[in-house]
Amino acid sequence: MKISVIIPCYNCADFIERAVSSVLQQTLKEYEIILVDNNSTDNTFSKLLDLKKSNPQIISVLSELTKGAPAARNKGIVEAKGQYIQFLDADDELKPVKLESQYLTAERMQADVIIGNHTLIYSVNGKIKTHTKFANPDPWEGLINSNLGITSSNLWRKDSLVKVNGWDTQKTSSQEYDLLFRLLQSGAKFAYEGSLQTNIYKAESSISKSTNKKRVEEIITNRIELRKNIKAYLEKSDLLTPKLNRLIDTYIYMELMTRVDDIPEFANEYLKNNLLDISKGKVFKTQLKRYLKPLKLLSN
Repeated sequence: MKISVIIPCYNCADFIERAVSSVLQQTLKEYEIILVDNNSTDNTFSKLLDLKKSNPQIISVLSELTKGAPAARNKGIVEAKGQYIQFLDADDELKPVKLESQYLTAERMQADVIIGNHTLIYSVNGKIKTHTKFANPDPWEGLINSNLGITSSNLWRKDSLVKVNGWDTQKTSSQEYDLLFRLLQSGAKFAYEGSLQTNIYKAESSISKSTNKKRVEEIITNRIELRKNIKAYLEKSDLLTPKLNRLIDTYIYMELMTRVDDIPEFANEYLKNNLLDISKGKVFKTQLKRYLKPLKLLSN
């Protein structure tokens, strides 16, 4: 068994078949599909059983009572027989050569994590839009800027995941980049595979649309704390270059500025108490023009 495809399933009866079908169409055939129901309240579980019935040698169905995709993925890891793990969200899909191309890259490079690109598919006023997202081949830069692939676009060596105890089910956000950080700390080897092999369907609900200020502050805090932990580790390991230091501080600053209208007290307090080494590059200056109004607020 080369690859175990793990799909957390929560109230996904209307679209899980698309995800499963995309796996069944893979050119690499040595795989299994593990569907993990996670407290669904619709007819998802019966749908999963129907899918298993159609491919009993390939598909298995599990249940995980602990809420959240990280717990469901961990359940799948325990049962997985594959050398590598392909995590796939129930509303996303893989292109036909995804598993084969990344498996061959992993074997050739002896990599623990293959970083992949993806196509984001979303709707604006009823019109379907697409956006191509290319990952950063540099592991530390990609980690800092949340550009080191995403759950479904990457391929993960099972032994490496087990070594770091899988997903942290206690975290309320930033779970994926916390996992990537722990893998880098453990010495896992990362490699980049440059093709576009994953389609990600973006739901309407996201932090950019959230009006729950407490939740927004929690998410931003988790993102900032992760970058502070990354900086501390790099500094301790004598790996913190001036460039990486600026990237971390610039990331933190931009996170605060993009949500300053929602959490002005939090943003003001953080910037008063933390000295940030901000990038002065042209790209940053262009982005900064969008936030001139918040900057005036912070200067008060």
